[in-house]
Amino acid sequence: MPMYPAGVADFDGKGYRLIGGRADYFDGQRAAVVVYQHGSHVINVFSFWAFKRGNGLPKNTTRNGYHLVFWKTGNLEYCAVSDTAWGELHWTGSVAARHQHRRRWIVHT
Repeated sequence: MPMYPAGVADFDGKGYRLIGGRADYFDGQRAAVVVYQHGSHVINVFSFWAFKRGNGLPKNTTRNGYHLVFWKTGNLEYCAVSDTAWGELHWTGSVAARHQHRRRWIVHT
């Protein structure tokens, strides 16, 4: 039974409602995903084991209308994905990064 590390925090008081989670893939790797809603936008925060990249984390980018914001905390990498405004997505990443010490485990069977 694999376990996926995910820093799960509820930011409902800040307008980011926790609506769920799932096991998924990101860049060919299994990942835990925590899903938030901000207004009419959904924000998926992927977390996965860090692995050595020759050039570090990917740069923040936009693909097919979705913004991707990357960060790393300890041995985990994260990517927040949404069609929300850049500022709102960066806020999600910066706040989530500060709450990683409250890690919980999602168990996938």
